[in-house]
Amino acid sequence: MLTAILNNKAGRIEQAGESLPWRDVFKTYEDLLTATVFERFNYLSQHTQNQFISFLLKSPLDLGHLLNIEYWPRFSIENNSQSSVEPDLILCFENANVLIEVKPPSGGGQYYAQWEREVSALKNNPLYSNKKLYFVALGGVNEAIHNDELTKLKGEFSDFITQANILNWQQVASFLLNDCQGCDERDTCIINDIIAAIGLYGVNTLNLNWQQFKSHNFKPLCLQHNNLQQVSKSSLKDWQPLAKFTSSLNQNTLNNLRSWKNSYEQ
Repeated sequence: MLTAILNNKAGRIEQAGESLPWRDVFKTYEDLLTATVFERFNYLSQHTQNQFISFLLKSPLDLGHLLNIEYWPRFSIENNSQSSVEPDLILCFENANVLIEVKPPSGGGQYYAQWEREVSALKNNPLYSNKKLYFVALGGVNEAIHNDELTKLKGEFSDFITQANILNWQQVASFLLNDCQGCDERDTCIINDIIAAIGLYGVNTLNLNWQQFKSHNFKPLCLQHNNLQQVSKSSLKDWQPLAKFTSSLNQNTLNNLRSWKNSYEQ
């Protein structure tokens, strides 16, 4: 299905009396993003799963085998203004549970009250309270606000939460593109699917970074361009700013600039 959506072959769907491409509908539902990414996470090798989880929680982790993924489980809440709460997913490993609250790359943001209700529901449920809990708020994160709220959450549930983290989808895309190591051919195909799904939501998935740009073998800068040759000599009186700029350039570029400069001073 993802391949059909990516290639505009999934057809159209009626929504509120309007016929829309599946691709456009897909991008409006965070639950589709959650399912698409973490269904594929389930198929990754344990080695790559460990890398992914370690990245999400900013710490080297091995939580044992992944036993199950629970999508949108519903928990009753006592003494609360809401009667129930529904986390996006729980990754159930041998040695711990990972609770993940997902927001889309653009749209609704994370908020503390929701985190608190979800963690409290798991703490009060005997099926989950007997294991360590890790918490991840993924997407819709504003670090200036949510770092303090994350600290508050860890303090309130210090006897239950082992570790917690916040991050945005762009960070996930960058990790999958550049930092996920030792993946076999199957894992690479799965990761490429995850990257493509994230890209549908407007996240930059081009494998480009500043270091790659700096190391690229571009041709030396040359000012022997026809348009530049037509510059009036009278307009080139003060060479000091240009000389200052060229102090950081390589020798071949400097030679080209000096030749160009000298031709106008003759």
